[in-house]
Amino acid sequence: KTWQKTKKLKMIGQTGWMVIVAMVAHVLLCPFTKVEESFNMQAMHDILHFRSDIEAYDHHEFPGVVPRTFLGALLVSVLSAPVVFLNNFLGLPKIATLYVVRLVLGLVICKALFTFADAVRFRFGRRVRDIVLFLTAIQFHFVFYMSRPLPNTFALIFVLPALASWLKHQQAAMIAWFTLTIVLFRAEVLIFAGPVVLIELLTARLTLGRFVTVGVVVALVALLSTVAVDSYFWRQWLWPEASVLYYNTVLNKSANWGTSPWHWYLSSVLPRVFGAWLVFLLPAVLLSSRVRPYVLGVFTFIALYSLLPHKELRFIVYTFPMINMFIGVGVERLLKAPLSQRQPVFRALVHIAMIGCAILTLLATHLAVNAATRNYPGADALQHVHRHFGPSRSVHISSAAAQSGISRFLELPGMTYSKAEQWTSATAPEHFDYLLVGEDGIEEHADTHCPRHYAAAASWRFSPSYPFIHFSEGERIFALEHRRLGQCPPRKGGESGGLKGQNVVKGRRVSVQEAPQQQQEQEQGHSHAEGAAEHQEHEHEHEHDSHD
Repeated sequence: KTWQKTKKLKMIGQTGWMVIVAMVAHVLLCPFTKVEESFNMQAMHDILHFRSDIEAYDHHEFPGVVPRTFLGALLVSVLSAPVVFLNNFLGLPKIATLYVVRLVLGLVICKALFTFADAVRFRFGRRVRDIVLFLTAIQFHFVFYMSRPLPNTFALIFVLPALASWLKHQQAAMIAWFTLTIVLFRAEVLIFAGPVVLIELLTARLTLGRFVTVGVVVALVALLSTVAVDSYFWRQWLWPEASVLYYNTVLNKSANWGTSPWHWYLSSVLPRVFGAWLVFLLPAVLLSSRVRPYVLGVFTFIALYSLLPHKELRFIVYTFPMINMFIGVGVERLLKAPLSQRQPVFRALVHIAMIGCAILTLLATHLAVNAATRNYPGADALQHVHRHFGPSRSVHISSAAAQSGISRFLELPGMTYSKAEQWTSATAPEHFDYLLVGEDGIEEHADTHCPRHYAAAASWRFSPSYPFIHFSEGERIFALEHRRLGQCPPRKGGESGGLKGQNVVKGRRVSVQEAPQQQQEQEQGHSHAEGAAEHQEHEHEHEHDSHD
């Protein structure tokens, strides 16, 4: 058994460990999550901390536009439970369990990725496998998403083994994995599975009878599983993915969350994800007949999905490992081409091109990670309240703050939190010591609260001068403190409150006379290093709660 475990570790290889290290680094640098991840994030928190007290779960009060399955959150919670139990036994803060669940999810996706990589080695050789894992480790997007509790991420747990089975010509397993994904997590994977199954049927590697038999049996088992589990948690008979499908197809609501031109995946997403490495796709198609059916299946899926008006990068994340495989095949074929064997100069040029592409990718990843760490002003503002304004306080979290990084993993004992969206006599703003609001909430609550701190998202653009990237403040989340706590400046007669008469900067308040100098110092020394950014790769074009 020890020899078998050692053999499996060796099969991961150095490039495999690079992927694990990159995933861990992403979690440590960017631990918070956005609104698209909120359901599964809160579900994992509730399963781990409330357990059988279903009525205390967050989804009863905030169900979202459409119900989601608990299966993914339940899987990660079960795997995380021993570490979370140890965390609670040692009395460590609850936020530590946020890192635990994200790391566990990332490791589960790593395991699925290594299954896929082993199939790549089986079909195209060790060098192509190593290139796939190396590219995955240095690129930003796939590693960024692999630890984030999105439905698309949970779908990767099954899609990657399905693609591995496709590469190994294990058609029954492929159908089973695809069917599980479609029924449990993402029905749109049917658009991916359709062309793949059609290719297998046309090449006679899969018979219609076997396809129907395996598909129906697995679909029934998956359907019974999701209905049983999710009906228990939602307290009603429910198949969540059917509700999502109805919302998107029958009601045709997905376009409400924004639209993009038909070519957006090809003209924007793929160049951002793969950069200069895309030049190796053409050699792969021209020089390897074995890769062409896989290229056809992947790009047919992208073309079909491009017909839908609402687009997000994560919707085609399943194709990224396959495209890295195509790039690896292109590199491998160029290095084995007769011209490369006869002309050492040509071979050297291929290596130089690879090194150049790797350097450009690492630079792009550095910028992307730098921006992504500034993406969560709500979480930053709440943590500032925890650090500087004392325990045993009450905090109201507005919708804007809740959508930008806050989850129940950030809560502290002794504090009272509310996300109520409608003011009532019990949840009136004057009852809360602190309010986390957007800029429009400052004037609204000026009679009872004053701004003490803000955290800002940041937009970025290329600059002609070093360091060639410029960050500027975007959306701001303010921490307002109740005037009864005695830290607010006195209001002058006739003032409407808010920012008039005072200027709020990151972390403290200064007078109007001090503000110009303080702001100039901030711009020169701090503005590029502070705040939170909405990174354009984390769907800057679609900053909303998408449920399609």
